[in-house]
Amino acid sequence: MVNALVDAGMPLTSAHWVMSPITAASLARLRGSSGAPAYPGIGANGGELLGLPVVCSAACAAAGSPGERFIALIEASEITYADDGGASIEHTTQADLEMSDGPTGTATTLRSLWQNDLAACRVTKYCNWVARPGASAVLRNVNF
Repeated sequence: MVNALVDAGMPLTSAHWVMSPITAASLARLRGSSGAPAYPGIGANGGELLGLPVVCSAACAAAGSPGERFIALIEASEITYADDGGASIEHTTQADLEMSDGPTGTATTLRSLWQNDLAACRVTKYCNWVARPGASAVLRNVNF
């Protein structure tokens, strides 16, 4: 993964590993032939791997496959983030809401805002980002 970024001309000045805490803890448990930790600088809360910082996030699961984890190496200086600084806020008292912690898409328990003297707000924020080609490398199907 490091070679992939270097081959793409990335400077590695702000490269970070991104992985789940489970993956980082598994790497921390690996031992070399002498019994010493293979990766002594890493743990479930992050650390360092090959001299580069590790960021741990439980969100490191492939889209559509929550059990499938990945490891990414990202050169942060090559990512551009755009935010116009604005947001839209909408308010209503006339809507029905599905009151569920795990909505299924089919109406189960609808609650009328108007009938229950309630109000709802929706906040929409627009932002975007783009990365230079080669600014990341991803190892998929990580099973540890």
